Amino acid sequence: MKVVVTGGAGQLGTAVLERLVADRKVKKIVSLDLKPPFVPSPRIDFRIADLRDPGLERHLEGADVLVHLAFIVAKRSSAGTMRAVNVEGSRRIFEAAARHGVSKIVYTSSVAAYGVAQPLPEPVLETTERRRSPLLTYADNKWEVEDFLDHFEKENASIRVVRLRPGILLGRRIAHVSEAFLSRRVLPIAGPGRAPIVWDEDVADAVMLGLRKDVRGAFNLVAEGALTGEELARLAGFRAWHLPRGAVSAATKVGSAMAKILGERRFDTGWLAAAEHDVVVSGQKALAELEWKPRYPTAADVAIAFGKNAPRGTDRRIGLFLGMVGRLSKRARATGEMPREAQNVNLVVHLDVTGGTGGDFTLKLEDGVLSVTPGIPRPPDSTVTLSAETFLELLSGKTEASTASMVGKIRVRGEPLAGLVIGGIVSGFRRATEARGAEGRVARGLSAWFSRGAAS
Repeated sequence: MKVVVTGGAGQLGTAVLERLVADRKVKKIVSLDLKPPFVPSPRIDFRIADLRDPGLERHLEGADVLVHLAFIVAKRSSAGTMRAVNVEGSRRIFEAAARHGVSKIVYTSSVAAYGVAQPLPEPVLETTERRRSPLLTYADNKWEVEDFLDHFEKENASIRVVRLRPGILLGRRIAHVSEAFLSRRVLPIAGPGRAPIVWDEDVADAVMLGLRKDVRGAFNLVAEGALTGEELARLAGFRAWHLPRGAVSAATKVGSAMAKILGERRFDTGWLAAAEHDVVVSGQKALAELEWKPRYPTAADVAIAFGKNAPRGTDRRIGLFLGMVGRLSKRARATGEMPREAQNVNLVVHLDVTGGTGGDFTLKLEDGVLSVTPGIPRPPDSTVTLSAETFLELLSGKTEASTASMVGKIRVRGEPLAGLVIGGIVSGFRRATEARGAEGRVARGLSAWFSRGAAS
């Protein structure tokens, strides 16, 4: 099976690619995005592409399934740019899929397609009438794409179209919340409305179900219950920051009037207006017909998970150690602790340290010497994933890399040599704690510091 994924480098696209790589029935994956994905796999053929590209159709050649995720959500863009990408781009990719004989389309729409900043029935079902949302460009674009699909499905009855309508996506790498707010554990609140939320990896699971199962039609994807901003902040352990009501109203009016002047720099103030209204959505159809089993089934579960996993800054101990990696890798090579097979290769590794005090790092191995920089390499040769807690346990000598790997605390995807490299660097540090003299004393002091409590 050949699957084409638009938006493969995004928040949801990353989780979907991970699942496609794990599915043995999927032989080839084409990722279309403005940047490479960071999921390592020789089966992923990444192509830098824009939904407005004139040669877009060629990417659908030989495809069996189209998973369409690409959409401008909260990025500052003019209404014209958003419509060109979101609406016209979606039309073009759907029409290209039909011409190339694609048998299934899985499209991630949104509960916003039902309408925002206006009263809605409670709960919203898949059969609820969809309404345009002139105040919020994103929601209006979602409505327009689904309106197009109504006609597209009638003209292409042989293509099974699955429309997934998720609520607001929360997850580890959240795209629409400022890092400054996350690190300070502050949640801006623009209004009293209740909103539907869902964990991004649960949505990725639903994408795979939509791809595999003989289904078609619309499915709401939401955790049970809807939360106000105040409730979300409390459950996640954030401080609620209420925007002044007068300021919200003024921003909405001024933003609408200034949209044409601001162009690509505008902020879509419709998001502020949307926060005034309750949106309570039912996800029962997805549970029953897709047999969707979200790991975080209630909105409270999602909020608590978000509080635990949202980044708030890398633990200082981990940051310090990674700053020492270059020196430690040279030592590991000199003492023979660096695997011989790693001493003459070039490798780019994404070190994915999970948890609120983790972070993403790029490790570059060049002739047996490592360098570390913050951020995610695109694309990596391998990804090594472990929690901040596990990392500190390794550094303090409380556990061994081999043991952590056996029990699944360290996971390696892509080039397996990356796991040996990480193990070699940790072993080099542990060996340093046994050394005599100043170096040994410093290493032992660091080890004691690493062992104090949980990652914080």
